Amino acid sequence: MRFNLISPFLLVLFLLPLLSTAQDYQTQASDLLQNAIAADQYAGITAAIAVDGQTRWIDSAGHCDEDRSTPCTDETVYRIASITKTMTAVAALQLVERGALLLDEPIATYLPNYPKPAATQITSRMLLHHTSGIPAYASGKEAETQEQYNTLQEAFTIFQDRELLFTPGSGYSYTSYGYVVLGAVIEAASGQAYGEYLQEHIWNVAEMEHTGIEEFGKEYAAYSVFFTRNRKGKIKSGTANNLSNRVPAGGVYATVGDLLRFGQALMDGRLITAESLAMMQQVPDVDRGQNNPYGMGAFLYGDNPSFGPVIGHSAEQTGVSGQIMMMPDKKLTVVVLSNTARAWKDAVQLSVQLFPLAAQALENAPEN
Repeated sequence: MRFNLISPFLLVLFLLPLLSTAQDYQTQASDLLQNAIAADQYAGITAAIAVDGQTRWIDSAGHCDEDRSTPCTDETVYRIASITKTMTAVAALQLVERGALLLDEPIATYLPNYPKPAATQITSRMLLHHTSGIPAYASGKEAETQEQYNTLQEAFTIFQDRELLFTPGSGYSYTSYGYVVLGAVIEAASGQAYGEYLQEHIWNVAEMEHTGIEEFGKEYAAYSVFFTRNRKGKIKSGTANNLSNRVPAGGVYATVGDLLRFGQALMDGRLITAESLAMMQQVPDVDRGQNNPYGMGAFLYGDNPSFGPVIGHSAEQTGVSGQIMMMPDKKLTVVVLSNTARAWKDAVQLSVQLFPLAAQALENAPEN
């Protein structure tokens, strides 16, 4: 699915000064979750705020099984959809730091079998920025596929022969398939399978013990079942699709706590250098239309007067709507994950509502 636009109204809210009005921000935050469930926005949801590696608030509401009898908890495992792209971008930048990957080298250098002339025109930098011209899903049916692809190269067969949307580097179009190609570049540059690389160099480093690549049909402990909200607003059970056609773009699961740890490790320099983090926040000079600015694996939400730069990524696919927000200057992370598709705008809105409460968490955080 393709969701890459924050409405001007929501973007303005991110940039407004944050006013602290209540004493107990944890209670207010938990009330927001309960209100969202009462309003039938989600079947179940978990959200959290962390400051400088310390969880200041985490809570859940609603249920994570079909019978609505098992409540969601902070141990619930969710799909994280396109938040995976941020991890993939970090992996690529790690390889750049080690000299194993050159961002402006044609991908033909790493993927000699990828069809030409695209392979000689597209670079890893373009893949990171969504400026490669590689198209997105051709249809909803393609996004909801049940077909298994055992390697990233097999997944290429879906789109590699399709016409590019524009000359590589000349425009912007958000595409999960571009990140599938980037994942294959990471494999070639590192000599490791994508999942093995992320396990060793990102998930282990950030101490993410409940994160991995989803295998279609496999049962996982504490994994939420999938729901969707139809056009009339009614929540129904959803049917699992196969994510093997988009692993580096949206095939990963995690807990909210693990995403907090990822955000902290990214901001404190354990995953990439400060220079690489700054590179993630650079936007190429191309026509973006009405789309929100996108750096490398992250949307850029502007400078908030209280927090400084706000970066993050949305999450929307079968069985999940969510958002991660990171404020590098304050080492503050906000995460929202639900088990309900077609509720992405509500997840973004909830993130916005958590901002003034995150400000209180920052004010009340003990000094190191």
